[in-house]
Amino acid sequence: MAGGERLKGKNRAGSFRQRGKRWEGSMYVREIGKRVSVTEATEAKARKALQTLVSEIQRGEALARRTEHTFGAYAEHVISTRTLSDRTRDLYRSQVRLYCRPLRDVKLDQITPDMLSKLYSDIQKGVIWDERGRKQAGTKPRKVRVAQIVHVVVRLVLKTALDREIIAKNPADVSGVRPADTKGGEVGHVKAWTPEQAARILKAAGQVTNGPIIAFLLLTGMRRGEALALKWEAVNLRDGFVTVKATRSPSDGTIREDKPKTGRSRRDVPLTEESAAVLSILNKSCTQSEKTMRARHVFRNTVDKPLAPLAVNVTLTRCLDLLDAEKDENGDPVEPMPRLPVHSLRHTFVSIMAAQGHPLHVIADWIGDRPETVSRVYLHVFKGRHVMPSLGIGNFQGKS
Repeated sequence: MAGGERLKGKNRAGSFRQRGKRWEGSMYVREIGKRVSVTEATEAKARKALQTLVSEIQRGEALARRTEHTFGAYAEHVISTRTLSDRTRDLYRSQVRLYCRPLRDVKLDQITPDMLSKLYSDIQKGVIWDERGRKQAGTKPRKVRVAQIVHVVVRLVLKTALDREIIAKNPADVSGVRPADTKGGEVGHVKAWTPEQAARILKAAGQVTNGPIIAFLLLTGMRRGEALALKWEAVNLRDGFVTVKATRSPSDGTIREDKPKTGRSRRDVPLTEESAAVLSILNKSCTQSEKTMRARHVFRNTVDKPLAPLAVNVTLTRCLDLLDAEKDENGDPVEPMPRLPVHSLRHTFVSIMAAQGHPLHVIADWIGDRPETVSRVYLHVFKGRHVMPSLGIGNFQGKS
């Protein structure tokens, strides 16, 4: 057949022609008053794709045109043009580069819910991909949180395409696509130290280099990045609070200091007598003038540079190592301390505050989070500790 010759489809299935090595199919759709077309590698694939497109248009599930935007190119466009902090922009780019390679050359309107579910499943299994999106030898399984962060980026990209009418629906919004933490979608128990273990960590922090940062995180529930970005100008020892103005975190091989991402994170954190004492010790050891000191970071290393995020992890490890080396009264080794990450200091703070009976919304204000998030994440802490109080109006005196 000569190139470009039209073939009429059977049963009004459209017309098809071969253009070079590819086949183009087109058909007039009465519902929208115009012709639509598809291009595929073979005539059979073109017929099937055209039939699918027309059916979706008639059901109102597709636009009248096919997009040429691929996920990889459009994701970079969205990440580059959207208002994001530098740290978040770097994070999103790294997620696309590392985990979205199978989607990179896929056109936006060809991405399906099943395709996303398969991607998230592979991520949790530890699958890695080469530059062409082919599976390579897997690594150890990844936490579900990794897949959830990838889902946030994918959903943002597809939502932007939907808002601009590049696609007709967002497959990332389909129920069941987002990776769930546990069966039923509930968040599992957070890992925290007990009050007794926390007291031991606090004691050990006074014996190691850079220990004040560990004590401060445990006593305030602040995030690591918030404490590392804290400067003396944001510390009010007289009135007993510090103001969270920034966060300092690792980002793509460097350390960035940005504004907190949410309004709740930008807050005043009340100081207790114990947490204020940590800052007072650091304040007294500073030899700078008051004017110079105000612009300095509170937590600094032994060479007087702002403390790095990794140094906090190392310091916590040293505290735990010190505690594991202790002996009991009989000279026997003590029970090893649970090896939890730095963020568990925050979990420990919330757990202890909740166990002491402080209201959920108050704790949420202290740590800069939403009450509903605190309730969801720390549900196991709040369950079972509420007892129905007596009305105080006397006992029932009726006959049996």
